[in-house]
Parts: sequence; structure tokens; C-alpha cells
Amino acid sequence: AVEGCRASAPDVALLDIQMPLLDGVSVARQVLADRAAKCVIILTAFSDREHIERVQACGAAGYLTKPFEAEKILPTIELCIVRSKEYYQHLSRRCQNREPIDQAKLLLMETRGMREDEAYQYIRELSRRKGMSMARVASYLLAQQEERHD
Repeated sequence: AVEGCRASAPDVALLDIQMPLLDGVSVARQVLADRAAKCVIILTAFSDREHIERVQACGAAGYLTKPFEAEKILPTIELCIVRSKEYYQHLSRRCQNREPIDQAKLLLMETRGMREDEAYQYIRELSRRKGMSMARVASYLLAQQEERHD
């Protein structure tokens, strides 16, 4: 199951707790750690607290008990897909914002002799005080530096 997810990188992996080699919780943990699937839903006949807590701890997004009707799992799958898309869009925005923040940190380290953690805290504190995102503060700091050199 792990290799199948690595090979196909599905949006959703539906895993049973009882599987031949590894149990579904171990597979889910590995699949999520490898980012081999965006979302994992566990299917099981167990509904006791211990199993539910193990599934929660592994990072699965859903827990469905058997027996079930196929049409009843569709809402869970749809929700899982929507949440994973929202997560990856959020992650993409955060990655786009990282570049100006890293550049502004470097600027502060070079011009003010700050350590990296101090530069980060400086940007973070300005962000908090001004009510602006850290990316916007970083862009402002970089623009100020460009104006000084023009």
C-alpha cells in the first residue's frame, strides 16, 4: 500500500486497519510522512476509543466504520479532497511569502549586524505592531533598501 501510494500519489488513500503486512495505521503514518498521498481515510470494523485515538494520532483525515454503503463515504472523500486542496494552496502561499522574508532577514543581518533569529523576530514584531503580514513587512523593508541605493 505504501509503495502504491508512492507510485501514484493519490489525492485520497483509503486504508483498512487490518492489512496483510503492516496495519492500516502504520501505513497511514508512513504514507503521510512521505507525502505519498494528500489525505488518508481509515476504513475499519472497529469503533472503540483505542482505535479511534490511534487513527487520530497518525494524522488520518477520516475514520469510517464498516459495514458502510459506498454512497455514504462520498461526502467524507469529498471533504478530504477539499481540505487537502485548501491545505496545499495555503502551503503554496506560505512558500511564496518565504522568499521576501528570507531576503529581508539577510538584509537586516548585513545592514544591522543581526543574527538570523533576531532578524526574524524584528520582522515578526513589526508585523504584529503594524497589523501587516510578515511578507508585506519584508517587502516594505526591501523596498526601503532599494530606495536608499537609487
